[in-house]
Amino acid sequence: MLKDRFYPMVVTAFTGYTFGQLSKDLFAGLLVAIIALPLSIAFGIASGVTPAIGLMTAIVGGFIVSLFSGSSVQIAGPTGSFIVIIYDIFRQFGLVGLMQATMIAGVLLILMGASGVGSWLRFISRPVVVGFTAGIAVIIFTSQIKDSLGLEMGAVPPHFADKMLAFWQHIESVNLFAVIIAALTILCIQLINLLKKNFPAPFVALILVTFISYYFEFPVETIQSRYGTLSLALEYIPLLPISLDTITLLFPAALTIALLCAIESLLCALVADGMVGERHRSNTELIAQGIANITTPFFGGIPVSGAIARTAANVRADGRTPLAGLSHAIFLFLIVLFLKDIVVYIPMASLAAVLMLVAYNMSEWKSWGHIYRSTRADFLVFVTTFSITVFLDLIAAIQVGVLMSAFLFVDRMSKAASIKKLEGEFLTATNTKGFDVDATSIKSLKIPKNLDVFEFQGALFFGAYAKFDLTFHELGHFKKDICLRFNQIPTIDGTAIHFLSGFAQDTAKEKGRLFLVELNPECYETIIESSLMDVLPKENIFNKIEDLLEYLQKQQAPPPPGQSPEGAAGANSK
Repeated sequence: MLKDRFYPMVVTAFTGYTFGQLSKDLFAGLLVAIIALPLSIAFGIASGVTPAIGLMTAIVGGFIVSLFSGSSVQIAGPTGSFIVIIYDIFRQFGLVGLMQATMIAGVLLILMGASGVGSWLRFISRPVVVGFTAGIAVIIFTSQIKDSLGLEMGAVPPHFADKMLAFWQHIESVNLFAVIIAALTILCIQLINLLKKNFPAPFVALILVTFISYYFEFPVETIQSRYGTLSLALEYIPLLPISLDTITLLFPAALTIALLCAIESLLCALVADGMVGERHRSNTELIAQGIANITTPFFGGIPVSGAIARTAANVRADGRTPLAGLSHAIFLFLIVLFLKDIVVYIPMASLAAVLMLVAYNMSEWKSWGHIYRSTRADFLVFVTTFSITVFLDLIAAIQVGVLMSAFLFVDRMSKAASIKKLEGEFLTATNTKGFDVDATSIKSLKIPKNLDVFEFQGALFFGAYAKFDLTFHELGHFKKDICLRFNQIPTIDGTAIHFLSGFAQDTAKEKGRLFLVELNPECYETIIESSLMDVLPKENIFNKIEDLLEYLQKQQAPPPPGQSPEGAAGANSK
């Protein structure tokens, strides 16, 4: 049981390991570390914390996830998706509150993985994910306008409208040198990606632009001028104990972190599966992310999750085992340790440009048109989730998006459900397998005059209850006996059981009988174990409609001399 829930890839990944693969994994780790350096700094700054916290998250979180991951090639660290959430939590609860929320999220992730409910995350619809991600991308992009333009203003307001108004009010303070730095950074990254796709473009661009800025003494703000020296020295932060009141206060934020981490990490692992031809262990991955998010705050870190871009870079560099991820964390630590005195000269405008490109790439703008051309309901969910994310609240955006998706799905399912009355003669197949019908088994059946036969289509559940109830009331008068055919009903719920119980009682009051035929095994078990059996005899449930018709025909026929009529308990056994 434990092996099904938690079985890290590191246990099996090194079977048949070769020196050649060792060199490939180490090179991939070095390459990913170079890519992670500017991104970790930028994500830390954009989240409202320090560059050192972003780096520590990548080092500690990346190492732990690679050690316990359910994917051989997963690379973890701070990601762009968390920027807005972290900034919002940090603004409301401070650094201690942020780290405690991260730890609570880690516990939730472990519970998700240990209980096996990680697979439920696939029920979050794509319009919700795309709308939420696109909204975060817009917030990240607009949040970098201040540094990319070098505006001389105070803290950037948290709300979108206030933020844009503040930028406009300070537009006269634009620093031309900051604009040049940002433009050069974007140009360098795009040119490098155009010439060599698997190259650490942001790292190279930052080196070039930092050299230009330092050599020509551009009057722009740098990491050093804003944050001082870059140090990985640990500070004692009192994170424990966490009171029940604190857990209650931070739980919504922690749940958002956990859900987003789970979605992004499992999506990242799924993408990696397609690239390397393996199948990740989703529950193990969630537990690994949980362990990382519990541990990282003790090293001064923020939320960590799977990073798609860094994982893809790892795979393209031929990284194939957890050693690549482990070495990436070690290499990143060594790079920071020996180059920290140089890193502090990176211009803030250059980091802002990197984040703007990250926001553009994560917006998935090509998916917007696909969603628009799918269904109105999906597009409505996308627009609503996007709008709430940008203009109101991130946590509410996911909650509203998921609820809207659920309600709209129920609405579609209820509209697809229908009921029709079979009259006179009709054709039925006695031998079917899936969608295949044995033509020789098709026969014509005739409905007796004293029987009404209704055939359900679609799921018989709470969403369709009102529709079925209204249909029966509109039909009005029924014959003495009623047959409900379930051959096209995949599932049934408690509301439907309540409906059938009431229908059986109404039929009995009219001195009639209710029969159920052709239930699938799931529906049959649900009905047999329900309160419906208090008002419906088990003998009134038949395997096939022809069995019921044969039973009714025998009842109408006079019994042989000296013999009384018998029930059909043997004819309708399940």
